[in-house]
Amino acid sequence: PISSHITRYKETQQEGRKNVVDSLREKNTFRTSQRAKRERGAACCAPTQGRRGPLSPLFHAVSLIVLFSPPFLAFFVWKKFLQSPTHLERPQWKTIVEWIAILSASGCFVVWVIAFLTIPCDVGRYGWGCVARWRSFSGSVVRVSPLFIILAALGRRGTRILSVLWIIAVNFDCLMVDMMA
Repeated sequence: PISSHITRYKETQQEGRKNVVDSLREKNTFRTSQRAKRERGAACCAPTQGRRGPLSPLFHAVSLIVLFSPPFLAFFVWKKFLQSPTHLERPQWKTIVEWIAILSASGCFVVWVIAFLTIPCDVGRYGWGCVARWRSFSGSVVRVSPLFIILAALGRRGTRILSVLWIIAVNFDCLMVDMMA
C-alpha cells in the first residue's frame, strides 16, 4: 500500500503539480465505485419493470380508492351529521365538541386541497424547492393528524368512523403526493 501511494505521488508531481490529496481522492473514488459495481453485478442495472409482486395490482387498486375517497367520505360525513336528530336533549358542550370535530376534519381536508393546488411540484421547472415545501407540509399534516383523529372520534354518533377514515385518507393522499414528488 505504501509503494502505491509513492507511485501515485510521483505521477501527480509529473502531471503538472496537481494537488496530491485531490488526485488520490479522485483515483480512490473511481476505484471504489468500480469495485462496488462489480460486487453488485449486473442486477443493479437491470430494469425492474418486469419484477412485480403478486400483490402489486391490489396495492394499485387500494391506492386509487384511497386517492379519490376523501370527497366521498366528506359528503357522507356531512350528510349523516346534518340528518342526525338534533331534537335530543344533550349538553351544550357535547354539541360544541361535535361541531368542532366535523369542522376540524373539513378544515384538514380543505387545507390539503389548497396545498395540492398551490404547491407546484415539477422538479424540472421549479427545482427541488417544491419537493422540500411539499415534504414540510406533509410532515406537518402527519404530525397533527392524531389530534384530528381524536377530535373525529369525539364527533357525533354515526359520523365517527367515517370521520376517522376521512382523516386517514387525507394523510395517505398527502404521503402519496410526497412520494410522487
